[in-house]
Amino acid sequence: MNFQQRLDSCDFYDLIEIPIGEFEGPFVVRKPCTIVGSSSVLWARKGPVLTIEANDVKLSNFQVEVTETSTNKEDLIAICSKGSNQKFENVEVVGQVVGVPDEENEWNYPRLLTLNDIPADTEAIFQMEITTTTKAKLVALIKGVELIPEELHAGKNRVMIKVDKLQNGTVLYGDFVLVSTFVRRIYVSGRVTDKPVSYLPEKIIFPVVAPATEDSGQTVVSQLPEVSDNITLLKRGQRLAIENLLTCKVDIHFSYARLLQHLEVDPYIFLLDQNGRARSDEQLIFFGNNRSTCGGVEFRESKSENTIALDLQLIAPEIHKISICFAVYEDQSNSNFSMIVSPTMRLVCDGVERIWFTPEELKFEKTVVFIEFYRYQQSWKINAIGAGYHEGLKKLCESFGLIVM
Repeated sequence: MNFQQRLDSCDFYDLIEIPIGEFEGPFVVRKPCTIVGSSSVLWARKGPVLTIEANDVKLSNFQVEVTETSTNKEDLIAICSKGSNQKFENVEVVGQVVGVPDEENEWNYPRLLTLNDIPADTEAIFQMEITTTTKAKLVALIKGVELIPEELHAGKNRVMIKVDKLQNGTVLYGDFVLVSTFVRRIYVSGRVTDKPVSYLPEKIIFPVVAPATEDSGQTVVSQLPEVSDNITLLKRGQRLAIENLLTCKVDIHFSYARLLQHLEVDPYIFLLDQNGRARSDEQLIFFGNNRSTCGGVEFRESKSENTIALDLQLIAPEIHKISICFAVYEDQSNSNFSMIVSPTMRLVCDGVERIWFTPEELKFEKTVVFIEFYRYQQSWKINAIGAGYHEGLKKLCESFGLIVM
């Protein structure tokens, strides 16, 4: 029984529990009930993802997410409430909300916030503007980061991001959380460096505004790239199902616009269990171990280009995630991804390029996790990561549970 069937077959005022995992909608709640999740995600490519038609519905402890962008406002709706006396507790939304007092209309906040290079041993201050439709609390879940003010009013708010003095090489990675009736999350990253940076404390780092369009005469906020011809352009942090985009056989290539110095970049593929760990060295595929025991991953080396070949149908059932990484050759101590202009991972099916991912925010990383394939029910989804480590391959391997001597 799928989740919609459970909603339809429940008795009035039943308790419906959503197990851990991701569940593809859309979904409609037609009876008064209580729905409780456990790190659960209800999602759909286009909204509304969850429509509540009944009165007296209580929701708690799960996420409702629209995974694709659209110019149609209705496609961006995560929750549409048509009933009365609804209660929400710890419900996170990615998308718009309709029918809930004070939560309607568009909130303007960044899903991904990059603080760029933070000067070492300096108390750094950044600013951003957030527009809300009601009062909200903004909480930093990152040690050493303070947000002023934390209490936001309805409308446009200017927020100061205060970062404590940090040592060179420190990596900031975590969340800011907007809490009102619902929870909205901002993923934050940054790196502390002792190299000269273009740090300006008065500069507003959000919103990022694109040039005005000729026909409208207005400025527009940048959005995720749209599908162009046969190619889907991924944005860091984006997730999507591979149906209608990829078959089970995928070739993965690495390319770039140009190199600022000569260097070598090698692929590393980690086969991970449900805990995100590689159980043995055999689950790292690279030029020294070029084929997985299940035959689902193969590293193909040629004079012109290295290729990662995936056959997702052959991946062993205990493998829940495939992490596709690239690393600058270790002997090149002064080289990193800042020397690579527009590093791009290209996914090819049947000789046709289908997906591109270019994480432009990379700076001093030597190893980068580009994307992850992960199991979802009987299929696979993609998560665009675009982040890594400046320490090198040893740190990358250790993050997946492998010990490097």
